[in-house]
Amino acid sequence: MQSPNGSDVCTMAGHSRSISCLATYVALLLHDSCAVHTMYIVMPWDTLRQAWQLSSGFWISPSRHRQAARLLVAALVGMAIASTLLQVHMSFVSKEMMTAMSERDRDRFWSSVVSFLGVLVVAIPLFTAYRYLQDTLTIRWRLWLTNLLLRRYFAHRAFYRLRLSRKEIDNPDQRIADDVNSFTSDSVRLAVTFANKIANLVGFAGVLYHISPTMSATLIVYAMSGTFVALSVFARHLASLGSHRFKLEADFRYSLVHVSENAESIAFYAGERAEHGVCVGRLDKVYNQLCVIVGFERGLKLFQNAFRYVILVLPCIVIAPIYFTGGVDFGVVSQANLAFQTLMRSMGTIVEELNNISSYAARTTRLCAMWTAINEDDEHAGECIAVEEQTHAGDRLIQLADVTVCVPRAGTCLIDSLNFTIRKRQSLLVVGDSGVGKSSLLRVLAGLWRRGSGTIRLGITMREAMFLPQRPYLILGTLRQQVLYPNAKSAEFSDQDIRSAMAVVRIESLIDRFDGLDSKRDWQQVLSLGEQQRLAMARLILQRPTFALLDESSSALDVAAQDRFYRWLVAQRDIAFISVGHRPSLVAFHERVLELYGPTEACPRPTWRIFSRQEYMSSMPK
Repeated sequence: MQSPNGSDVCTMAGHSRSISCLATYVALLLHDSCAVHTMYIVMPWDTLRQAWQLSSGFWISPSRHRQAARLLVAALVGMAIASTLLQVHMSFVSKEMMTAMSERDRDRFWSSVVSFLGVLVVAIPLFTAYRYLQDTLTIRWRLWLTNLLLRRYFAHRAFYRLRLSRKEIDNPDQRIADDVNSFTSDSVRLAVTFANKIANLVGFAGVLYHISPTMSATLIVYAMSGTFVALSVFARHLASLGSHRFKLEADFRYSLVHVSENAESIAFYAGERAEHGVCVGRLDKVYNQLCVIVGFERGLKLFQNAFRYVILVLPCIVIAPIYFTGGVDFGVVSQANLAFQTLMRSMGTIVEELNNISSYAARTTRLCAMWTAINEDDEHAGECIAVEEQTHAGDRLIQLADVTVCVPRAGTCLIDSLNFTIRKRQSLLVVGDSGVGKSSLLRVLAGLWRRGSGTIRLGITMREAMFLPQRPYLILGTLRQQVLYPNAKSAEFSDQDIRSAMAVVRIESLIDRFDGLDSKRDWQQVLSLGEQQRLAMARLILQRPTFALLDESSSALDVAAQDRFYRWLVAQRDIAFISVGHRPSLVAFHERVLELYGPTEACPRPTWRIFSRQEYMSSMPK
């Protein structure tokens, strides 16, 4: 018979073998019920440091979770001690049972059976509660850490800055949703394992040493040697391979999500063969990485099996001569075997669970890298455009003073030494060839891009501004929430207010088509791009910001629909706006035109020029 981890624990011969195996097996099974055997307790210092960096706030910062977490840990430690005491008691029960069998003492045997059952009565609810407390602690920890990451992820637009970072934090969604779950659950299992191993070592070391000091010394040397080999030969490589595997699997999953989100465009292009090739290519990378890991783990499994089985016969070899000379009772053989196996499992956990701890280290490293990235300042802080908020700026909303705009990663200069001012009720149209930096200028004004030089003086906050991109963002929610996004609350506007705003751009029919404002749909899929752009315009009409940035926000509309919206916008004397667009018809709705020029052979630096509306219209081809 084998223990739950595959180790032979019974070497009894004769008619008593089955009872001996039963007692020893149940004792080891009880041991496994509380010692969640998926991790080992010795870890590289850098992984421990990263784990503490992620989790210290949960244990030491004042919060509603801290006290409960500490009480749960105290209860788990107490249960670990109780578990070990039960196992030690079980070893003596097993010894009594085997001795009674060998001496044919019926009363003593049945007394031992009663004791055995008494241990089970205590152990079963204890281990059930033990698992419940572990799961409760894991859930609380995961909730706290996920909320913390989400707060930091959405603070200061970190979710956007990650895209521009040179650290290339891939798949942040997978890190927050999956890696946090694995990190917290594995951390709890690690702590529980550590507590159990320490308790088992303390509880059974005395038992085994009392039986055979030689066996105790041999076990210590053997376990330390195996641990050294496991850490020095296998650990680091497994952690590196596991980290790369998680990245490749996340990339493969993202390729499938990308197809789902862009299904219509792919279908129009008849691009299924190309997309299939991309997905299969990423799957092949996952397969190749798994083959490398499996090949490496083959050597690890060979070492683990050798480590596990070579020493199994040692208790019998050491105890048998003593038993044959009458130095110990027959039951001592069973007790020695149980004590030896328990200590062996405790001291050899590193060897047995090396691939699990390597996976834990890889996930911890991925989480810590994201944590560092979302908390660090801009890596080009010394090369950033200065932003000054001026609460007493009069009617001046935005002023650019010698602003140079550079691409965040590459550092390529797009706009050089730009100067202009936008006051209340003023408007500006930005034009130029593709790639000269028109949309990039809006990103700078919105605070998304900072790399460059110069100064931007703001007489407003960005919460008073609204951005309308070429492809609007539609949230997961109702039609009402689409129009109210991002700042307004439902109570501020009536249904009639929303309908009136939608009527200006002639999409009020959506309310009836989709059964009211509170209907939920996948709006990105059911609305055309033109309808999506009109819905974004309805947001602006309803919420009436002080300042608007429009990045080709009417490109999918016909000229009549575009002009209708801009006539409404010009008529509102309390909204200033900057538009990016290519249509000549837009010029009539803007007081000034900023034209951007890319580098040329004659002028290697980008240039710009600001026209009045009349100047620009007179320069346009007839």
